[in-house]
Amino acid sequence: MIFTTIEINAPPSKVRSVLLDFPNLRTYHTGLFKGITPLDPSYPDPSALAPGNTLLLEIGPPFTGTITQNTPDCFEWKGPPNYGILSGKHTFTFEESEVTPGGTTLGQSEEFAGVLFWAMSPWLMGRILKTAYEGFNEDLKRGVEGTTEGAKL
Repeated sequence: MIFTTIEINAPPSKVRSVLLDFPNLRTYHTGLFKGITPLDPSYPDPSALAPGNTLLLEIGPPFTGTITQNTPDCFEWKGPPNYGILSGKHTFTFEESEVTPGGTTLGQSEEFAGVLFWAMSPWLMGRILKTAYEGFNEDLKRGVEGTTEGAKL
């Protein structure tokens, strides 16, 4: 499992709103996540996406992910569907910060399953992904707090 957190000086609702503003992702992030697109065009507002809806996730090779949660405090998808080889449950959590008054503690995690899950261990690919997730967190923080210089991970 990979787990990262970051403190963001904005309320959870704003952090979630910026994260779910998929068309503007590339305005603050130029790294790991190349694009996130709902596959059902009848959902122009990503906050209305529900479990079972699907996303085109451009993270390395593009794949389809299925939303498992979309609540004010959690956005989560599972994918890719690949017959038990390797898949992940990717989760973003938005909690009121106990460190930054009025702010958010953003959590980003991924839990892997499948016969190749061991390849995502902290001493293998998991270390690289954790660094990339931390870069995304920093970029999201800058995007939410109003600065635009993004990480290139």
